[in-house]
Amino acid sequence: MVLYGDPGGRQNDDDLETRLVRHLQFLKSDSPFLEYHFALVHLLGQACLGKIQATEVRVQNMYQPEHMTTVAMAPESSLQQRTAFADLLYHVCLDADTVAKHLHSTLRGSGVLFFYHSELERLAVCPIPLSLDEQKYLLVGVLPCLVGILKLLDTSRINTDTRNAAGKHALELAGKLNGQLSENQVNIFHDYIDYICPSIVGELDLGLMAYDEEGLHTWAPEETAG
Repeated sequence: MVLYGDPGGRQNDDDLETRLVRHLQFLKSDSPFLEYHFALVHLLGQACLGKIQATEVRVQNMYQPEHMTTVAMAPESSLQQRTAFADLLYHVCLDADTVAKHLHSTLRGSGVLFFYHSELERLAVCPIPLSLDEQKYLLVGVLPCLVGILKLLDTSRINTDTRNAAGKHALELAGKLNGQLSENQVNIFHDYIDYICPSIVGELDLGLMAYDEEGLHTWAPEETAG
């Protein structure tokens, strides 16, 4: 698959810095093909669902971890762009069976954990209801990436105040979206809080509602798979 305007698909001989500069210029270009481009980025992430190591390796060769994190965190990236590349980062690197080259050094050196914690706080303190695009960014991008990064990195240096604040922000967001979440989405909140601040994970269970095949019901961790 060759993505429209994608340096990974068309300029394989360029170094990473050159590819990133070209890609970020493309993101700022107001191209009518941007929506198509990010639909294909999302499709690449979905192609790596499950244990498909050959596909993971091919996509990792197209997009290196540094490429994905740079685009996902770039100030000029739109919410749609950040969502697409956060989703790609999660499926291709963070939740993959094949360890991408330079993944751990990129996660440690890029500040991506701090970035997504900042995004979590920004969404939590927003005084107006989250838009559908913001909800998608939170549930498809921010929370899965945080869970994936916390699984891979040594997080023992994260201080207690930071852990408590991050856990409370997640609780606030779960409360804002109460009754609008599927069981899998509530489980993402549960996994994240359990990693970052396990002492308050029990608070997530209080009065939280989730959808399943039979409709809306009270969510409880013992009712979910895993």
